[in-house]
Amino acid sequence: MAKRITKIVLTGGPAAGKTTLVSRVLKEFKQEDGWRVITIPETATELISGFGIKPFDNCMSMLQFQDFVVADQIHKEKLALDAAQLVPEDNILILYDRALMDDKAYVSDEEFAQVIARFDGRTEERVLANDDEFRAVLASFGKTEEEILAGYDAVLHLVSCAKGAEFAYDLGNNARTESIEFAREMDDRTLRAWSAHPNLRIIDNDANFNNKIERALREIYLKGFEIAVSEGNPLCVMTSYNRLNGRYSPENADLINGILRGEWGYSGLVISDWGSRSEIYRDILAGSNIHMPFTQPEHLCKALEQGLITREMLVENAKQIMRFILKLD
Repeated sequence: MAKRITKIVLTGGPAAGKTTLVSRVLKEFKQEDGWRVITIPETATELISGFGIKPFDNCMSMLQFQDFVVADQIHKEKLALDAAQLVPEDNILILYDRALMDDKAYVSDEEFAQVIARFDGRTEERVLANDDEFRAVLASFGKTEEEILAGYDAVLHLVSCAKGAEFAYDLGNNARTESIEFAREMDDRTLRAWSAHPNLRIIDNDANFNNKIERALREIYLKGFEIAVSEGNPLCVMTSYNRLNGRYSPENADLINGILRGEWGYSGLVISDWGSRSEIYRDILAGSNIHMPFTQPEHLCKALEQGLITREMLVENAKQIMRFILKLD
């Protein structure tokens, strides 16, 4: 079986919740369920805490520091992909605690172009002035900016709590050296650095921090399905056999009417897995069309008599099935 590797970048401003999210992902995606999670720690933090290399305290300039960050980041990202091929699991989730484009948030576009250029053996003196020239340097390095972005399946930008949840921004924490104003600025700059990614999701703040983490987890869980629906444009989708949050999948309105049809705009047919134990009238209410392998007509008639569903719902469901048949004819 071919490896299924999903690459997700976690980014955002300071004090955004990335560390907590990584911990939750490691608990949710378990090896006993066939998953291997490979995490790439934040490179800048490793260099500062582990090597004593830092862009302050008269150690070096931010531009010099980015040389180290980019070199280490490229190396670690390659190692992660190599490791994904070696581990026994087929389902691989690579989590990047910041990735290559994050470095662009800490220097100017021109300076970032210098850093990338040096990895192509070019001279340190070359300064690029605009986005067109920046792309030219990336191309000579073997990568366009678009190709770098395309190397990641999704980017989750967790907004710093300095923007909307200031009460949680702990200036008493010795590890938190940035002011609220600086944290806001870096959040904006980081978002700009990743703004061209087609699967960028912004996870803003919530009065309840756990809700923020749950929304981020939702994006990780659903990303593969969303890509399959949006890019594959299937005529038919089959729901799973199991329950989710206490509901069998065919009768789960949040999944079908809420996400599949509502958020993703899917207009095709939805059928249950074979031998589904869901209740057929609940399937219809949730947005399902066909209950496999049979339709339990007596259950439908009873639900109709009790007013649990309407004749209009049944007619619309029949129309949807006929439209599907005509597309296949």
